[in-house]
Amino acid sequence: MTTQTEPLTWQNLWDAMEANPAEWIPTTEKMYWDMLEVLPPRAHMMGAFLVGEANHSNGAGESYYACFNESFGKYSAKYMTLKEFLQYFAHYKNQAHHFFNHG
Repeated sequence: MTTQTEPLTWQNLWDAMEANPAEWIPTTEKMYWDMLEVLPPRAHMMGAFLVGEANHSNGAGESYYACFNESFGKYSAKYMTLKEFLQYFAHYKNQAHHFFNHG
């Protein structure tokens, strides 16, 4: 993980994502856009996307992709499978729909 005096590099980000797979790792707006523009996303929903090429597999046939997320002007990343991505963001999409339509 980076400190306040250490600039965020791609290697810092990848290392932090690998070391903390359950956590969203803070990243930058530039890194978010660099990854969004490098390849067509595998999936894209609500300001989040999976990078179009998988990073690794879990050995059970599930590929893990770098997921980048923008929420309220904050940027973060973590590794996710397509299934995890769809479940995670569909849950929040449903909550937002309920809030705006029934809140």
